[in-house]
Amino acid sequence: MDSIFGDAAERLFAQTCTPAMIRQAEQGQAPAQAWQACEAAGFADALVPESRGGAGLALADTLPLATAAGRHLCPYPFADTLL
Repeated sequence: MDSIFGDAAERLFAQTCTPAMIRQAEQGQAPAQAWQACEAAGFADALVPESRGGAGLALADTLPLATAAGRHLCPYPFADTLL
């Protein structure tokens, strides 16, 4: 996978999965704004074929995305949605 996609995921998750947002999610407040940013960037559709509006990546190519989500403690169902 091109590192540009993985680097973009790192930047997005670093910006949206802040400690304050994670604390809010732990208290039951949905991280809707962070989730919307992830969806708008197209990361949730990375496995969807290009012909259907996704990135058309192979499963193995999404590892940097899942790793970035884990590293930044994403409190929304990124990996579940990706799969």
